[in-house]
Amino acid sequence: MTAGADRAQSVSPSRRARRIVLTTVVALAVLLLALLAGLVMRPNPREGTAVAVSATFVGYTNNAAGTRVVIFSINNRSPLAIRREWYYEVQVLTGGTWAPQPTVRLPYARGPVIPPNQSEIWTINAPSADGKWRVWFPYVEHRTRFQEMKETIRRKLRGLGLPLKGTGVTYTGLTDEVEPPSAQ
Repeated sequence: MTAGADRAQSVSPSRRARRIVLTTVVALAVLLLALLAGLVMRPNPREGTAVAVSATFVGYTNNAAGTRVVIFSINNRSPLAIRREWYYEVQVLTGGTWAPQPTVRLPYARGPVIPPNQSEIWTINAPSADGKWRVWFPYVEHRTRFQEMKETIRRKLRGLGLPLKGTGVTYTGLTDEVEPPSAQ
């Protein structure tokens, strides 16, 4: 007679099927995590730069409330879509240097997207300046929701100490020099 330890143990077919399914699910989960990690680790490809952006002074006018506003045309001649940021700064020419005024924060979190070879009409409240002035405004290359999500994950991973480079570039735009309304 054989002892109980010598007998071949049989695995029921349903148990074997569960093991196969579990192994497949774990393998797919590991593969999905590796793919996601690869997508997050790989920086977005550069399509060019968005340096060919200019802002031209169009004129002064009054808005519906009777407040004096300034009209600019922001022209995007770069190969990339751009998005103007949610703040800007007026700089006044004082004694031969540009003196920055307090930063103006706009009521939206994301500025409008300006496609390549297009322009945007932008109005701001006219500053009370006695001399020449201009506006400094930041803009970024427009990213899709997926690219923004990817950059958010990369930023959080950098916060944990991983050496991942940021992919976003913030550019500086300057408008034409503008004379005060009294000088025009």
